[in-house]
Amino acid sequence: LTLHNFTFPWSVAGMDINIEQVVRLNLVNISKDQGYCWKIEGREGRGRSLVALHDIEIGDVILEEKPAVWGPKQLSPTSCLGCYERLQFEDVHFCTVCGLPLCSQECSQIQNHRMECEMMAPARDFLILNSERDLQQVYYFISVLRTLWLKNNEANQWNAVKQLVNNLESRRGTKIFKFNETYVVDTLEHFGIIQFSEEEIQEVCGILDSNAFESSALSRIPCRGLYLAASMINSSCLPNTRHFCRTNGEIVVVATRQITKGTEISGCYTHPRWSTSQRQKHLLSTKYFSCACSRCLDPEENKIFTSALKCPQSDCKGPVCPPSKRGEEWRCSVCQTVLSTRKAVTSESVAGQLVHTRDRRNPKQLLNLINKLEGWVYPTHCTIQELKMSAVSEWGDADFVAFEELDKSDFHEKLQFCSEMMKINQIIEGEKSRTRGFIIYSLISTVNYMEEREMEVSQDLIKALDPLRMEMIEIFKDDSGSPPDYQSI
Repeated sequence: LTLHNFTFPWSVAGMDINIEQVVRLNLVNISKDQGYCWKIEGREGRGRSLVALHDIEIGDVILEEKPAVWGPKQLSPTSCLGCYERLQFEDVHFCTVCGLPLCSQECSQIQNHRMECEMMAPARDFLILNSERDLQQVYYFISVLRTLWLKNNEANQWNAVKQLVNNLESRRGTKIFKFNETYVVDTLEHFGIIQFSEEEIQEVCGILDSNAFESSALSRIPCRGLYLAASMINSSCLPNTRHFCRTNGEIVVVATRQITKGTEISGCYTHPRWSTSQRQKHLLSTKYFSCACSRCLDPEENKIFTSALKCPQSDCKGPVCPPSKRGEEWRCSVCQTVLSTRKAVTSESVAGQLVHTRDRRNPKQLLNLINKLEGWVYPTHCTIQELKMSAVSEWGDADFVAFEELDKSDFHEKLQFCSEMMKINQIIEGEKSRTRGFIIYSLISTVNYMEEREMEVSQDLIKALDPLRMEMIEIFKDDSGSPPDYQSI
């Protein structure tokens, strides 16, 4: 992703394009008084970056943007292509113009569906959708087709989207490249859509996979969207922003840390609670780059230690961290005890397997597993965090462990996990993150249930609930993926 000889403007099809103007095409709610709080800047090793024009405070909105393209993910469940409502196969209404799946004919008039409807209408008689499996293959190409539609219908949007990273050469020959060759390129050709070259279609597939943001809502399936300005936000495993989507697909980016003038604005392209090796593997396989943020370059991960094992010395128990250079051994940060890489990697692998194969409906097994893992991994290791977050999110969820199935001691364990994970999350993701919002929601729901059942709850926690509730409401405002009852609990 490193861009050398970085210059403005770009040239596309004989046109000079100023990237500052391009990425601002779809911004909304720009204050005439305050204007923009960021600019695009080329940085060595980082490429195009969003950089703060002035100091930005925690909770400040950095940008609001409508999508250039918005549509279902490739592995989408059966749903309406107009409103994205999840559907059962027997409830699907097939568009009378193009034959694609909708919830009703009224949704054929929605702008979301107009693009593929225009392009697929001539192939109406060739589209045979007799099963869920047939429908699944429709979602493989819909968002790609909507992006391609821009070329001959919205030139400004098309030229802007083409500026986004596509990682085409890195993807060429990979499984995902071959998948798209079969289920997107060949499928579109089968339906008579031949005005786009194979290279062009694969570029669009790469642009979507490399830049799209996912948005979720209880009322619809998860979707993905391309956002021109938000796509300029580079990754860091200690991000200084969070983002959420509104029901109309608009994205909102909010500061979770103080960002001083000249500082790069960052998000996180991977799971921030994972270990360094997990994050790097995920980024390399999906985004085709290795992260070089301060956390990834530090074996101690800025003292977060999500990759660290526990020192085997009985009088130490310090964090044993992975080496910063290939070929070196793991070493305790406190007593300098050395652990072989082979033993360390085996320990991590076994820990991961134990976590992923556990019975998610068994609270006692989760607690026993935490106690077991704490014997050889550091207390903030990613596996311990995953188990504690599972208790936070799953204990009280009828799909996993209903409140009625928990012992009294389990409730107090969960409250403790909520407190611990809020502290860790603040270090990793900053303040007022979405993760913090969900932890607060789970904490309040649990306390409400305990009070209804006349269980003991500390007065200090009860006093803290009102400020936490107000913070949660602020975090979830306008967020389409927020819990439906977050304002009333």
